[in-house]
Amino acid sequence: MIDVVVVGLGPSGLAVLDAVQSMGATVLGVDKGRVCHHLKDFPADMIFFSTAEKLVLDGNTMGEGTGTNPNLGEALAYYEAFAERNKFPLLLDTNVVSIEGKDGDFTLRFSGGDLARARKVVLATGVYSTPILCDIPGENEANVSHYFPGKKGFMGKCILIVGGGNSAAEAAMELASHNDVTLVYRKDSFDTTRIKPWVLPVLETYIERGDVRAIMPGQTLSVSGGVGRIDGEEEVEEIPFDFCFLLTGHRPDRFFLEEGCGLVLEGPKEIPRHHKSLESSRKGIYVAGALVDGNDRRRIFIENGREHGVPIAQHIARALA
Repeated sequence: MIDVVVVGLGPSGLAVLDAVQSMGATVLGVDKGRVCHHLKDFPADMIFFSTAEKLVLDGNTMGEGTGTNPNLGEALAYYEAFAERNKFPLLLDTNVVSIEGKDGDFTLRFSGGDLARARKVVLATGVYSTPILCDIPGENEANVSHYFPGKKGFMGKCILIVGGGNSAAEAAMELASHNDVTLVYRKDSFDTTRIKPWVLPVLETYIERGDVRAIMPGQTLSVSGGVGRIDGEEEVEEIPFDFCFLLTGHRPDRFFLEEGCGLVLEGPKEIPRHHKSLESSRKGIYVAGALVDGNDRRRIFIENGREHGVPIAQHIARALA
């Protein structure tokens, strides 16, 4: 019997492990990939907007330290070293299928058939595991992706980007200098709640200069055979492309949360019902990190998601006592 199992080993999950282990409880961290594996889907050449001190989980240095903006490699190296420093017991490449039992005696079932028992469970599984599909022809072809790997390797290409959020905006701007970029968004103007306020004016400048061609509103009908068929209201246009990025967003794994874990998800944003303590609707199971806000990705980032560990640990300590 383990006191606390944390499912999901991104920065928020690591922060919970640290806080709970520091109070003397036995812990186990589980992830379907490696430590911070979801960050590895980010653009390889990404530079964090936030400075290092807003991303760290302890007093150790990330990258070049305070006041500097670390790149993705530096952040990953820090988080992996953090897990090693704290000697967390970890089960990696292990997928949790369901959580059975009740508060004080949960059984976690893994896809390989193994089991683990825990008094409390914390879900820090994030929101990037499940792309929001477009359900259009060509969506699964080799040169079409729901993830943008970064600008490296793209030079002199025709790029089609579908989406109107922050990921689509940043991908369009990163690729614009050396590629022919077309951005398609289903609305006639950008939703200011989906793009960071410092990104939108820069994107609009790219569009005004002609560095990025924008089709708005535009409905993407298909992306099959290297050709995007776009309904721009007045006519259907065919746009040849070398690569297409369907950056239409991601969502939590609803089936796992509802059917596998017994959580209640509320509203179109699929927010797990939870208390101020971050305990969910199912007593003894907590939510942490971006999962707290479901598929609303505007409020919780690494910078504040890392703060969830302490209140969860304090609530668990009182319950175990």
